[in-house]
Amino acid sequence: LGLENEEKFFGHGLSYCAICDGHFFKDKEVMVIGGGNSALKEAIYLSNLCNKVYLVHRRTEFRGLNHLVDELKAKGNVEILTPYIPVEILGEDKVTGLVIEQKETHERLSLEVEGFFPLVGQIPNTQFINIDGVKDEWGLVAVNNKTMETNCENLFAGGDILPREVRQIYLAEHDGMVAAKNIVIKLRGQNEN
Repeated sequence: LGLENEEKFFGHGLSYCAICDGHFFKDKEVMVIGGGNSALKEAIYLSNLCNKVYLVHRRTEFRGLNHLVDELKAKGNVEILTPYIPVEILGEDKVTGLVIEQKETHERLSLEVEGFFPLVGQIPNTQFINIDGVKDEWGLVAVNNKTMETNCENLFAGGDILPREVRQIYLAEHDGMVAAKNIVIKLRGQNEN
């Protein structure tokens, strides 16, 4: 988000994954920042754990799927605030709240939350790949799930650059193991010729 002291609060109320860290905020008040599918899904997940979830989005329209927005609106413990942007993290050693600003009126609100989840989009680190047809329009790389090989022979990929719903470290580790195994198989096969 580029807020002052943002890095200081990572692991002290600031998290980038509700599935990983949501249980730390059970029965508490939290904020999700964003308007895409990731933010909407994480807000839904947190609404089942937390007493209150604020969803803050800088636009009035959401980029995420309408059925996810409708599901959030139906939740009794979710408050959607648009068009707002976060401007300040409150707290000394841990997050105690956030100040958000209404984009049109510049009115500021101070909300007490013990955690917040900035989910304002993910840009895969694939800029270095300059091979036509390997990346999709979002920069994600598709692979054969059995081998982890891309559509470019001898190019393997794994982790968060793959187009999938869940991004977790254990999946990236698995991808690496599968890719390594298949690279070795390919190299052994090439050496035999």
